[in-house]
Amino acid sequence: MMAVQSNSSILVSVASVKEGTETSFTALFNEFHSKLFRFFQKRIGQHDLACELTQLTFIKIWQSRHTLSTDYGMDMQCFTIASSVLIDYIRKCSAEKRSAPTAELEMADTSMVHADGSFETADYIEVATSSLPPVRKKIFLLKVVHGYSNKEVAEKLSISVKTVEDHYSKAIRQLRSIATVSQLFLFING
Repeated sequence: MMAVQSNSSILVSVASVKEGTETSFTALFNEFHSKLFRFFQKRIGQHDLACELTQLTFIKIWQSRHTLSTDYGMDMQCFTIASSVLIDYIRKCSAEKRSAPTAELEMADTSMVHADGSFETADYIEVATSSLPPVRKKIFLLKVVHGYSNKEVAEKLSISVKTVEDHYSKAIRQLRSIATVSQLFLFING
C-alpha cells in the first residue's frame, strides 16, 4: 500500500509540473537542483559550467513540461533531459572547434603544454584513444569529437545502431580505466 501511495505522489508531481504551477515547479527545483548539479559537476568538473547546464535543464523542463509523461517518475525524466542538455553542449563545443579558424586548428596540432599542465586537445585524445581497437576508436571519435548521433555513425560505418551503442559503451568503460570522464570532457572541450 505504501509503494502505491509513493508512486501516485510521483504521478501527482509529474501532473502538477505538467500543469505549470509555480508551487510544483519550485518543489521540483528544490528536490532536483543539487542532484542535477552533481550530475553535471561529476561529468565536466567545472563548477560554473555545471551551474549553467543545471539552469538550462530546468529551462528545458519548463519549456517541455506539457510533454512530460505520467508513466515515468520525475527523476527519470529530469535526468533524461539533463543528459540531452549535456550532449547538446558537447556537440556545440565540437561544432565550434570544427568551425574554428585555420590558425587555431594549426595550433591545436602542436604538442604544447599549457600553463595549467594540460596538453592540446588533439594530442590528449590521440593518446587516450590509442589503446582502443580500431573500430571502437573510430566510433568514439565520431560520436565525441565530431558530434555524430548513433544513427549517423551506424550509417557512416555501415553497421547497426546496436553495434555502435555497444562499441561506444565499451570505449567509455575502457577510457574510464585510463582517466575520469570529467578529465576527458575537460580536454575535449579545451
